[in-house]
Amino acid sequence: MEVENVIPLTAEPPEELEAALTALFGFNIPQRWSIAHLYQAILNGEEHVRHIAHITTLAGYVHHMLTGVNAVGIGEASGIIPIDVNTQSYDGAMLDKFDALIAPRGLGWKIRDILPDVLLAGDDAGKLTANGAALLGGALPAGTPFVPCEGDAETGMTASNAIKARTGNVSAGTSMFAMLVLERPLTRIYPEIDLVATPDGRYAAMVHCNNGTNDMNAWVGILREAAAREYIHPKAQRCQRGEKHRAHQVCQRKVRLRAAQHHGASLIQPGYHLSRKVIEHGDPAAVSVAVQAFRV
Repeated sequence: MEVENVIPLTAEPPEELEAALTALFGFNIPQRWSIAHLYQAILNGEEHVRHIAHITTLAGYVHHMLTGVNAVGIGEASGIIPIDVNTQSYDGAMLDKFDALIAPRGLGWKIRDILPDVLLAGDDAGKLTANGAALLGGALPAGTPFVPCEGDAETGMTASNAIKARTGNVSAGTSMFAMLVLERPLTRIYPEIDLVATPDGRYAAMVHCNNGTNDMNAWVGILREAAAREYIHPKAQRCQRGEKHRAHQVCQRKVRLRAAQHHGASLIQPGYHLSRKVIEHGDPAAVSVAVQAFRV
């Protein structure tokens, strides 16, 4: 097959490789996809490339170790190299283009030879082997049937029942992404959108952000530091000047807030989440202090 060699056979920055593969396939190829990693290794001249038996994802590797079956779910496969929803497998034209691209390297294998098989939700994906059962420490018996392995995106789609067209879900973690199941393929390339697949083989548009809850964690850390600092109630300050009031006991000590020990909520919301583990001293005056401090 004649394919224009739009990528020089030399190592280049990941951003340029991503753009070049996208141009070759006419399909958005993120740096994190397996085909991009593989081609970067080829361009780098890494010695192991000539000896590759097969490539897979982390989920695919675990599945292979447990069952001996070299297969992944179609959603997982769509992050290796683009899939064709009509054939429910890898896009054949793109496989041909990649083979033509790397042919001058004489690697001794073709891309179809090293890819895992593609399975749909509900397909038989093998059974737990004796070796696999040993790896699990006997948690499951040998012979346990397996479904096709999928990644976190497909797991989230299934868990939120967002696998039909015109449905979607958002997953937030270290990274975060939105998944929107499409009625039809996109008409052009959008660099911000990765076209992947649902576990039953529908196209899904994925918008991925590398930075997810890390920013949120940083803000929680700032709030924790602010809440944990020493705080003297204004009434205690007046008490030190000789004024009398019911909160005179506060004059005898500084109130320390221990927000870091709070286990009542995932986020500290000012003025609301109070417990015995937040406040060192449990009298009403201390509670008042805590509310004021949390509102800082």
